[in-house]
Amino acid sequence: MTRKEWLENFIRLADTGASTLEYRRHCRIKAQHLPRHIAQLPSFRAELERLVAEEAEVQRHEQRLTSLEEARQARAQKRLEAIKWTSVEQAQLPGDTPVMEEDDFYEAPEAPESPE
Repeated sequence: MTRKEWLENFIRLADTGASTLEYRRHCRIKAQHLPRHIAQLPSFRAELERLVAEEAEVQRHEQRLTSLEEARQARAQKRLEAIKWTSVEQAQLPGDTPVMEEDDFYEAPEAPESPE
């Protein structure tokens, strides 16, 4: 008997002014299902505990992902701040060798002209 059927029967009994005998019969039928429901309680409790533990694990993973994402964003921001713009065309990253200016190039001395 489903819960809906039980409620329909209960309402029908109440509406019809059922006798005490019918009401007791109705309660007795309902009481027959109690041992089965009580027997299911430990499995329901175990399932509930498993779901709670699973939810806690999901929350830990979400927090870890959030902290990893925040750390990644912080590193990206530090890299952006570390870029030193020396001109519009060039940028120097930390650890790069500096870009040489035109005056820094070594110019080989000109070879003397040979008389011809």
